[in-house]
Amino acid sequence: MKKQHLRALKESKVAPFVLYELRHTCLTRWAERMDTYTLAYLAGHSDFGMTKRYVHPQKDTIRKAMEKVRGGHASGHTTSKTASESSSEAVLKP
Repeated sequence: MKKQHLRALKESKVAPFVLYELRHTCLTRWAERMDTYTLAYLAGHSDFGMTKRYVHPQKDTIRKAMEKVRGGHASGHTTSKTASESSSEAVLKP
């Protein structure tokens, strides 16, 4: 594989790069679009320690995940005060 890579670089006049970087880039981009278990399977990893090298959550990814969780179910919390909270405040006011 190394010889074919060197020949392809020479013939295409592309700047030299390490072939492994293509795999790393591919797995890093896949990590943004699939769960870690699937990524580990496709990468052939038997240990999640290896897979963690490719998972780099971005702000957008984190935000989307939190929006998905918030919209997916009711948390039980409300913004309005309960009757007992309102009466407690009334007692505390002078």
